[in-house]
Amino acid sequence: MLKNVYSLKKSLQNEYLGRTAGLYPVTEAPEDFYAYEVLEIMDHISYEYEKNLVAFCGLYCRECVYYKNVFRIRAKDLLSEVEKNEWIKNVWESLDAPFDADDFIAQLTWLASSPGCPGCRAGAGWPECPIRKCAQEKNLQGCFDCSEYPCQTVSGEQAAYQRELIEQIKAIGLEEYIKMNRGETPG
Repeated sequence: MLKNVYSLKKSLQNEYLGRTAGLYPVTEAPEDFYAYEVLEIMDHISYEYEKNLVAFCGLYCRECVYYKNVFRIRAKDLLSEVEKNEWIKNVWESLDAPFDADDFIAQLTWLASSPGCPGCRAGAGWPECPIRKCAQEKNLQGCFDCSEYPCQTVSGEQAAYQRELIEQIKAIGLEEYIKMNRGETPG
């Protein structure tokens, strides 16, 4: 029984991850989908996993272009086109392009092979982020858990978006915020 529950849990996790990554639409549930207890476990596991994708400032990683590897994907596509059409380097030179073609290709190669961001909770992102440092020093999940918020750390124009996210989480709670960002019906 436990092996079947684990197998179903793994299957549901993979289906969820595939669905959220947009890899394929899930149209049918596994044959033994009736296992209500497993679904409850999966809800808890996915919430526990997803809350680690909410940055200290409230940014939901799945909405971030760096987390989604948008730059790497686009760089790979562009690099592929440049490699198929090497003559383009001559065109760039004849047009007095404001860059060296070989340097540009080297930078594209770096970007195309760069790893995505697993999120600031996983140690990625900007190491000097003042919001991250503050939350970690206070052992908080984020500003939305801080009794001293609002504060100097999230003041100023550059943090306007973060304040909006923090206020949203404070108003509806982290779990509802995650559900909303996952496209689920809150409540």
